[in-house]
Amino acid sequence: RCYTIGGMVGTTAVKYGTMRSNIHSLTTILPNGTIAHCGSNTLKSSAGYDVTSLMTGSEGTLGIITSIAVKLHPIPTHVVAAICSFDTVQEAANAVTMMKMCDVPVARCELLDGTSVAAFNNYVSRQGSGSSGSGESSMPVKPTLFLEFTGHSETSVQEQVDATKAICSSNEEKNNNQDLSFKIATSESERK
Repeated sequence: RCYTIGGMVGTTAVKYGTMRSNIHSLTTILPNGTIAHCGSNTLKSSAGYDVTSLMTGSEGTLGIITSIAVKLHPIPTHVVAAICSFDTVQEAANAVTMMKMCDVPVARCELLDGTSVAAFNNYVSRQGSGSSGSGESSMPVKPTLFLEFTGHSETSVQEQVDATKAICSSNEEKNNNQDLSFKIATSESERK
C-alpha cells in the first residue's frame, strides 16, 4: 500500500483537529514554478501571514505540496469501536452534536445513511463473506454511526463508550424508540 500525507492535507478529523492544525511547515511548488517554503518547525510562530494554513486548505489549487512537517501523536494503547443505528439521520446528527457538547473525546466518527448501509450490505453479500464483521449477515438499513474511542487506559476508554451510549440512549428515548442498537468491538479483528 502507498499512502500520501499530501492527499490528506485538505481533510478534517475529530479528535486531533484538522490537518491544518497538525502541520508545522510545508514546501509547495506554485503554478509559476516557484518553490515556496512556509511555516516553521517551532511549536509557535507569529511571524507574518499564516501561509501554511492557506496552502493546507487550498486542496492543490494554489500549488503542489511536495514536503510536509507534521505533528506526531502517540499511538493509543486502548481502542474501542462502536456502531450505533438510528431511525433517522437527524437523530444520528443530534447524538453527534450532544457528544461534542458533552466533550466526549471521539477519535473517529462516520455517518452512513440508510442508502449507504444498503450499498455496504450489497457489497458484502457480493464478496461472498456473508458477514459485515459483526457476526450478522447484514447491518440494519438505517442511518448508522461508526465511532472509535481511544485512550491510554481501559477505564478512560470505557468512560467514553458509556457516555456515548447514554447520549444515544437518551436520544432514542426522546424519539419514543426503545430499540437502541449499540454494539462495541474491542479486539482489532472485531474492529475490522
